[in-house]
Amino acid sequence: MIRYQFTQEQFCKVLADTLDMYLEYVDVHGRDRVRAAMAAIDETLQGLEVERELVDLGEVTVLNQLLI
Repeated sequence: MIRYQFTQEQFCKVLADTLDMYLEYVDVHGRDRVRAAMAAIDETLQGLEVERELVDLGEVTVLNQLLI
């Protein structure tokens, strides 16, 4: 299991970004709430994994730089 460590600011950004994705899936793409939540969480976790891989490759030096 991968564990992440965030500052409070980083954690709030991850949550805010996840909620924004959820709202987009519901409002723009018309997904039901459960599927929208699952998709937003999955997309967030995938983004975190990509960041970790980039850190491992030396492409970035700090996690949570790339989440938009």
